[in-house]
Amino acid sequence: MGSDLRVVLTVLLLLATAPAWAEWLRVGKGDDVAVTLDTATLRKDGNLRRVWEQHDYQNTVRGKFGERSLVALAEYDCNEGRRRTHTTSAYSKPMATGHVVYTQNSPSGWEPAAPGTVGAEVLKYVCSH
Repeated sequence: MGSDLRVVLTVLLLLATAPAWAEWLRVGKGDDVAVTLDTATLRKDGNLRRVWEQHDYQNTVRGKFGERSLVALAEYDCNEGRRRTHTTSAYSKPMATGHVVYTQNSPSGWEPAAPGTVGAEVLKYVCSH
């Protein structure tokens, strides 16, 4: 195999494994859910923050679509203390595995991050970075 082809194949292999480069960090955990963020995707735009997050429901708890986990591109408004999602995929099994049971590809409405909740923990983290 020629050296040029090896370089191309190596680059393609690295691109195919890009999700493994994610820097997931658990930033909130409650009785029902644990939230991890891909800190490598955290973006700041004034008082707004965008980040990919994963929610894993604990034990036998399921989300409103029967999911055990979900992945979402979330946006946080640090001045107003609120959150919305831009895209969400909900999965039948933990850690974003199994089959997709729900997908949303348009912005949701803003929701407040109530004090003392996992959402408030996540808001505090993203707004401090």
